[in-house]
Amino acid sequence: MNTVPRDVKVHIDVSVSLSTRSYINTASINLFHKLQRHVVDESDGTVNCIGLYPAPPLPVPHICLNLFKDKTSSKDLLSRLDSHLHNPYLSLQIVEKMAEQAAQNNGFLLEPYLMAVNVVLVQDVFHKIPVSCLPGKEETLKKETKCVICLEDMRTNKQLKLPHCLHQFHFRCISKWLQSRNSCPLCREIVFVKSDFE
Repeated sequence: MNTVPRDVKVHIDVSVSLSTRSYINTASINLFHKLQRHVVDESDGTVNCIGLYPAPPLPVPHICLNLFKDKTSSKDLLSRLDSHLHNPYLSLQIVEKMAEQAAQNNGFLLEPYLMAVNVVLVQDVFHKIPVSCLPGKEETLKKETKCVICLEDMRTNKQLKLPHCLHQFHFRCISKWLQSRNSCPLCREIVFVKSDFE
């Protein structure tokens, strides 16, 4: 199975909440990382999403910044945040969301506040299913008429082939299966290994 690094995309979801239960103005920033796995069938170009999975933790999973009254400009905050993250794009996204939240809740500036910022990075990872040159495997795949997970006709729903063994299942069935196991239901071959994401 080939991982396709040029097709990796990062989505940033930032949520901000405010609380006045603080002694000094503070921003608590939590960073989470997840992988959205997709499989691309090289024979017909079909792309199927197979789920959202935990990813290795980020180098800096939590940042706590004191927001001093004389240093609360977006430019200063951006500089301080980027000194931790070393990622100007991500730092800018977070600061923009924080500024947006601050503008919506203008009254909180009168007393000390805690701004909780949760950042979820979702990384799309695409894997290519190679077109098999072995006629035996292809013939076997064409003969599969029932999904071995739900035992229903394969032609009734969207289908997905697993990357290594090329066994075919209903998309919804194999997605559910892979949420709890990392192997093919038929041959037990491992579907994804850690090196696929490095």
